[in-house]
Amino acid sequence: MLHGSYAVGFANKYSDFDILVVTDYKNKKKIDAFITDDGKRIQIDFMDINDLKIALDNYENMLFKQILDLNIMAGRILTSQILESDRECKNLIESYKRFKNKDALIKRFIYTATNFFNDSKTDDWLLKNHSFQMAAVNIGTAILIKNDMFWLHIKWQHMFLQQILSCDDYKDYLSIRWPQNLSEDQFLAKAKKLIKEYL
Repeated sequence: MLHGSYAVGFANKYSDFDILVVTDYKNKKKIDAFITDDGKRIQIDFMDINDLKIALDNYENMLFKQILDLNIMAGRILTSQILESDRECKNLIESYKRFKNKDALIKRFIYTATNFFNDSKTDDWLLKNHSFQMAAVNIGTAILIKNDMFWLHIKWQHMFLQQILSCDDYKDYLSIRWPQNLSEDQFLAKAKKLIKEYL
C-alpha cells in the first residue's frame, strides 16, 4: 500500500514514496530508502499481518495517550491507497475504518484544548501563543476525528481541514492556529464557533 503524502494528495517534488508491504512472513527487514534514476526517494517497509492487526487494535488507545505526535502508522495505513491486496488484508483494514470510541476521543481532544486555553492566561507572550496554537491543534484533531479522518499528523492538519471547513471557518482556524496579537476573547469566540459548528 502507498501511504504518506502521496496517498492523500499532498506530495511535492521532494516527497518520498512510502510503501508498506503486509506479508505472512515474519522478520522481514525494512529496506532503507533508495533513490530512483529520476531522483525520487522510495522507502519500503514490511509488516507481518499479525503486527498489522495489533497496530490497528491499538490505534485508538494510542490517540488517548498522545498529544503531539499523531503521525501513527495505523492512521497512515487507514488513509493509505491499497495498490494490491488479498481479501484478508483488505477486509482487515476496512473493518477498522470507523472510530469505535469517536465521542470519547472528541471529548478528550476538546478537554486538552481547554487545558491549553487555560494555560494561555498568562503575561508570558511565548507561552500564551504556544498555548493558543496547541488548543487550536487539539480542536482541529477533534474535527478530523468527527469526520472519520485517521491520519492525524499535525503537519497536514490545516490541509485536511481546508477540505472540511467553510472558507470563513478555515480562516478562523488559521487565525487561532497561528495567532498574531489575538486576545483571549477573540481566540475563545473563534474556537467556540468552530466547536459549535463542526462538533
